[in-house]
Amino acid sequence: MVVFDAHHDTAPLDQPCMEEIHLIRESEYTIEKLTLLCRDELSELNDDWIHAGIKLGLIENSIIFGVQHSYPYAKGIDNLTKEKIHIL
Repeated sequence: MVVFDAHHDTAPLDQPCMEEIHLIRESEYTIEKLTLLCRDELSELNDDWIHAGIKLGLIENSIIFGVQHSYPYAKGIDNLTKEKIHIL
C-alpha cells in the first residue's frame, strides 16, 4: 500500500478494537463487519486505519510519503507491525 498523508495511521488500537479484529479474523470477513469496525471501533481521526488493516491481514506492507513528524510515530504498536510500515 502506498499512501500520501500527513499522519502515519499507526495510532495504537485499544483492547475492544483488537478483540473485534480477532473475532473478524476468526469468522468470515464481510463488508458489513469491516464497516462496523471502522464506524464503531477505529478512531474518528482515521489515524489507526493502516494499523488495523495490518492486524486484519488486509495490508502486508505500507509506504507512507509526506508524514509530518509532529505526529507521534508508532506508539503502542508491536515490532512485527512496525516492520510492515515504512515512513518516508
